[in-house]
Amino acid sequence: MGVEPANPNGPGRPEPNPPDGPTGLWNHAGLGLEFAGAIGAFVLLGWWLDSRWNTSPWLLLAGVAAGFAAGMYRLIRVMRVRQERRQ
Repeated sequence: MGVEPANPNGPGRPEPNPPDGPTGLWNHAGLGLEFAGAIGAFVLLGWWLDSRWNTSPWLLLAGVAAGFAAGMYRLIRVMRVRQERRQ
């Protein structure tokens, strides 16, 4: 049994959550880049498939929708994990 470290915020105040890697603005910027990257990757795939199969613009539009869905799925998963860590 050791001595607990002092609360840096003072007695009676909640202790800050320790950061799990990049925090603040950089963390949100990373999520935004992941979201944009998912959309961009699926758009490029749709554009390439459209040019290959001559179905323009339908697979490009499907790529936009699939990229948006994949980006939102990843964003929601990450935010749920962060919310669970805070509680």
